[in-house]
Amino acid sequence: NAGLKAGGFPSANVGKLTEHYDGETWSAGGSATVGREDTDVIGSQNAALWVGGNTPSTVASSEVYNGIVWNKSVDMNTARRYNQGAGTQNAGITFGGFISAASALTEEFNGETWTESGDMIVNRYRFASDGTQNAAWAAGGADDSAIRAFTEVYTETSTINTSDACCLPGAWSV
Repeated sequence: NAGLKAGGFPSANVGKLTEHYDGETWSAGGSATVGREDTDVIGSQNAALWVGGNTPSTVASSEVYNGIVWNKSVDMNTARRYNQGAGTQNAGITFGGFISAASALTEEFNGETWTESGDMIVNRYRFASDGTQNAAWAAGGADDSAIRAFTEVYTETSTINTSDACCLPGAWSV
């Protein structure tokens, strides 16, 4: 039982905070190099990848974490916030988010570079996601007009869209 949470409101360095969860209690972790909010951390407590967000300007930056220290990594191709992701520190994917509007943009990370990949079918932000770089899912979220119940599955070769309200009990956003 190990978990990791990082970020928060970027003022007064709050957005640099990291906390570890051991299944029973939370404890302080390493401080990030860039304070940010509206982002996602993927990977594990000892090998995490933190991507994009708001500083309060929208950023493309990414950082890697070894369980103790955050280090600057290479920037994504496109800055965004409210993006979500899946995978590991060296085989990650980030998708969706908000650029100047809801986005479907997808980028994969191999530990050294970001590469644009097959975009989501539905532009969205503030949704739930998980999985691996080659088999991820996204559910719920908001587009530019409403909160939606869309579910999509991403594989290395295709994106499968399930219908609005297919798998969720109602429209929701995280």
